[in-house]
Amino acid sequence: GTEWMCLGAQAVIGFAAGLFFAAGVFSVGALAKPGRRGRAMGRYGIAYSLGLAIAAGAIAMFGTSSWRAVYVGSALLAGIVALAFTRVHLPDAEPIKREQLRAAVGLLGSPVLVGGVAALAQFGLVAYIPTFAVDQWSMTASAAALVLFTGRVVSVPMKAVAGWMIDRLGAKASARVVGLTMVVIGLIWILSPIVSIGAVASVILASLAGAMFPMANVVAVERFGDLGGLLGVFRAAQMIVAGVSAWIMGVAAEAIGLVPALGVGTLALTIVLFVPRRSPAEVAEPTSRS
Repeated sequence: GTEWMCLGAQAVIGFAAGLFFAAGVFSVGALAKPGRRGRAMGRYGIAYSLGLAIAAGAIAMFGTSSWRAVYVGSALLAGIVALAFTRVHLPDAEPIKREQLRAAVGLLGSPVLVGGVAALAQFGLVAYIPTFAVDQWSMTASAAALVLFTGRVVSVPMKAVAGWMIDRLGAKASARVVGLTMVVIGLIWILSPIVSIGAVASVILASLAGAMFPMANVVAVERFGDLGGLLGVFRAAQMIVAGVSAWIMGVAAEAIGLVPALGVGTLALTIVLFVPRRSPAEVAEPTSRS
């Protein structure tokens, strides 16, 4: 019936989005000059975020009255992107040879760790800001949504700051700094008795979570070299962490309460300290290192 058709359409769109992610991140890595990859990835993140914002606005305007237009528009936009990229010349990603496979899988460690921290922060903590605001601060649903919206807006320029940090400090060092900062800000958010301070902290947390994604992408590009196929594996692992984080947080909130669950999730971000400062030998030589 219609329900299954809609679910199938969503699955196809999700599959296509996954393909676009790997191709997009690989393109940034291939086109950016050494020493400017962070800023390039930051701009990529800004464009991605703005696209999501514009899409949300378009759905608000047209989605409820003409839901078919959403799917037609998605197909048309994909066609435009495909046509535009016929004019762009990029080096082909190297296929992973069988003898490289085991070493290649070993390269996933640091990118998945940084990407997992970003996913945990975004989907396991930031996603619960409205729930926390209603439950702990007695905000209305609209006011709570506004707090989250503000954090999303601030996260857009924060991606540019993340790009600058990557080029100055390196992707891994930047991830450690931002990750530990999120721990401090997250604890202020959930423990502050003053609502205004907690609200500001939640906005900062949301912006920092957004900044982690360009850092994870650069770590992945630097680790994988020209093995672009691993970017898809990296993204899949990141999304698995995102889904599991959201699910565990919901279960934990019911079992021990929302505040303790968010506290444990916030402290879990310290896993970013395990990101190694130096990488072992890689299967493909990257163009720059953090």
